[in-house]
This record gives sequence, C-alpha cells and structure tokens, in this order.
Amino acid sequence: MPSLRSRIFSLLMRWHFKRRPVEDDDEFVRVARKLMNDPRRIPKRTPQDMTVEEVEEEVGGAVVRGEWVKPSGAGEGKAIIYYHGGGYIGGSPRHYRYTTFHLARLTKTRIFVPFYRLAPEDRFRLAVDDGVAAYRYVLSEFDARDVAFVGDSAGGGLLLATMLTAREEGLELPSAGVCFSPYTDLAVTGASIEANERSCVMFYAETVRRAARLYLGDADPKHRHASPLYGDLAGLPPLQIFASTTETLLDDSTRLIRRAREAGVTVDDQIHKSLPHAWPIFPEYLPDAREALGLAAEFIKGVWAKGVDANVGRAA
Repeated sequence: MPSLRSRIFSLLMRWHFKRRPVEDDDEFVRVARKLMNDPRRIPKRTPQDMTVEEVEEEVGGAVVRGEWVKPSGAGEGKAIIYYHGGGYIGGSPRHYRYTTFHLARLTKTRIFVPFYRLAPEDRFRLAVDDGVAAYRYVLSEFDARDVAFVGDSAGGGLLLATMLTAREEGLELPSAGVCFSPYTDLAVTGASIEANERSCVMFYAETVRRAARLYLGDADPKHRHASPLYGDLAGLPPLQIFASTTETLLDDSTRLIRRAREAGVTVDDQIHKSLPHAWPIFPEYLPDAREALGLAAEFIKGVWAKGVDANVGRAA
C-alpha cells in the first residue's frame, strides 16, 4: 500500500508533470527538459557527510565526464555506477544528488554518476558508448566484482545496454544491477503502454513513443543496445528490478524479469502497487522511495557479501 505522502505526491505529479506531448519535436524536448531538469531537484548545498568530485578524463580515446559522490566512512574497495534517467533527452547527475546521496549513505559506498550524451542532439548509440566508457573508467580503479550498476527509467535501460556491450567487448561484468522502472523496449510494444495510460501519473503513451523516436532516429528500435529486452540476457549478473503496477512502462519490467529468468539470471522482482514511475529516485519526499533504496542497498551488499561471479551469474 503506498504511503499517504506517495498518494499526495502522485496527485501533484499528475497535475505538474503529466503533459500531452506537443507536435513540434523541439518544443517537446524543451518542455520535457524544463520538467526533468527542475532546479529544485538539485540540493542547494552538499551535506557535511558527503563529498562531490566532478570528473573529466580521457579513457581509451573517450572523454568521461561525471561526478563521484562519496559518503563519510566509505570503504575504498567498492563502487556503484548510477545511470540517471530522463528518457534519453533530459536529466543530469546533479539532478540525482538526493538519490545518490541517500544510496551512498545506505551502502557506505562511492557512487560514480556519468554524464552521457542526450538526444536529439546526440542520438543512439552515443549514450551507450558513454555508458561503457564510464564503466571502463571505473574499472581502471576497481575490480568488476566490486562494482554494481544502478539506474532508473532510461538509465535502467542504459545500464542493461552497457552490460550487453561490455560483454561483447570482452569486459568482465559488474557484480549486480538494480533497475528502477527500466525503459527496456524502445519499440514500445508492451500492453501496459496503453492499458496504464490513465493510471500512470507521469506519462502518456505518446510521450514514451516520442522519446524513443527522438533517441533512435532511424535506428532499429529492437536493437539490443537500444532495447535490452531483445538482447541475449544469459550470463548477466543478479538483477533487482522495481516497477509499479500503474505505470505505462510496467511491461518493460515484467517482460524483462521473465526473459532474464528464462536465460538463467537471478532476479529479485520488486513489483509494487500504485506508485509513480521510478519512485525510488525521490527519497527527499517519499518514505516509499527510502524503503526502496534500502532494499536496493541490501541487495547490492548481499551480492557483494556472497561473492558472486558476475560472468556466470552464480556464487563463486
């Protein structure tokens, strides 16, 4: 049962955020970025128990930009990469600091949040290239078994696309992946896109389709690096997948859960009732989000404690 705060928050999101997409693509992007890049999502000051370090480095010919979030008392041996959401057209590490600060405290772990190139200025598959470059950057300091991925919405899809690409490029995979309402099917074929259009407090069906088209351009919407739902998931590390029963992207999660399990991947499914899309990213407002981030932290710490070989998906 969603908390009272979550029910109120959902009403406010429906009023403030859920908009019928305009026909003009430039205006669609402008409005979407205004909503997703709301400056109120950026903390006015960095808490005393947290350090933020901005990074710009060249790794293997690619420029990696992002920021490290480090909580007081963090161990030096492990790291999380957080891939932010925003429909591949908005969002930034700064707009996710409430989320990453909270997750860093819970895990007592450093978190790297990469900037990745956004559509429509930079289309598929440049976001994936940036996601992999960020992983290579973190691997220059950490062993893959000591790295976990977390991502929400488009960032959840990017997390999975990065895993698939990393495997194809011969990189060891991270130990675990946590996805909050991942955007995994840019062909937009899930039944929930239409079935949940009224109940979803954030997106109309056409909003989801438009974001996919702006990112993809002329690319195949079922390419595994755009839509990981259609990729070979065998051998991926343990996954934890959150979704709400009322969101338009529900089927992007439920079908991913089914396909991952069929491929032999360990999955902790967290399907919750009547919560907003990607609700764990709002810990500053919602007790439900803080609870979800606590579950994510325990999942990651549990995988690390067991010593999972991410490249075969079983305990080492």
